[in-house]
Amino acid sequence: MGNNESIKILRALAVSKEWAFMQAPDNCFLIEMNTGEVLKHIRHGYMNVFSAALSPDNKKLLLGNLGLEGFLWDLENNVLNQLAPITKNAKALGWSSENIGTFSGMFGGVVTLSVDEFLTKNDSKNKYYGIGPGQSALKYDGKELLANDALIDDQLDFSVNATSDFFLEGDDARVIELLDEDLLNQYQIGHEISHKVIPFEQDEADYDDYDMDFEEDFNFDSSPELFVCNSRIIIKNKNNLNILDVHTGENMNEWEIDLEDNEVLTNLERTKLYAYSEKTLDELDLDTKTQKTIWKGVDLKRVSVVGDILLLLFNDWTVEYVNLAQQKSMLKLAAYKSGEEIVIKNI
Repeated sequence: MGNNESIKILRALAVSKEWAFMQAPDNCFLIEMNTGEVLKHIRHGYMNVFSAALSPDNKKLLLGNLGLEGFLWDLENNVLNQLAPITKNAKALGWSSENIGTFSGMFGGVVTLSVDEFLTKNDSKNKYYGIGPGQSALKYDGKELLANDALIDDQLDFSVNATSDFFLEGDDARVIELLDEDLLNQYQIGHEISHKVIPFEQDEADYDDYDMDFEEDFNFDSSPELFVCNSRIIIKNKNNLNILDVHTGENMNEWEIDLEDNEVLTNLERTKLYAYSEKTLDELDLDTKTQKTIWKGVDLKRVSVVGDILLLLFNDWTVEYVNLAQQKSMLKLAAYKSGEEIVIKNI
């Protein structure tokens, strides 16, 4: 690589079967995973992206950011739009249509973005503090519904723990949220947001006081995590998985499994559940309550799964694209500084 300086790839997230979002310091890339070709590249400082969701028409990318704002990357015009601050650490969840994208807040609630309205009415010269054009927000805290600007005022309570995921089946788009370990909220996503509580009784679990880790995505070390997988709600506790029906909240099953030292995730399609450590990636079969190791290696930092494809980010800040069906490494990528430019290259 000559005199090129090695640079960290901070994020590598599969957003479709062909494309991945990658972030290096102050630089965002859209990568064609089969070839490593950079499809789009944009520079923006002070971003720390931890989630991404591609629109159904492949023209827009929601970016969830550690901070007070999310981003909309207009891929057609290669323009990065900063959304008005309304929720802390907005997580990009998904799209209910080509026009409506959805975020969740770190401390509860949802924010939707109507892209057409945002692009038509947003004035880049104005700074919106609170609800901006095309944005709507709602949170139920167990006592009252907080809408729009009221949501940001409620995002500073560090005692609140929220975990959520996105459910999409045809025209049925919902965010399922577990708030403070015992309130199961459902937000129906459309042109407006509607809400109801799903009847829910959490199985007994022992939660220690949680500590916030500001270096690792603001995770709560011992709090439950919620996932939507195959029309089921999965709640990961320290020593078990609770499995609920996504429509009724009925507790369908429980799997006693020690995942305290593992990260859990679904594939991009939200049809399979996985657990990974630094050295292995296991597929979890919720029906048979069995786990199967599908990848072994070392120094694994993050992983994305889509179809039979693994996108692996390692502790040395390089990325590998693996075809599981062929059990073959297809591509390895690293970031380098070349003059004033940061580039992604095959290695």
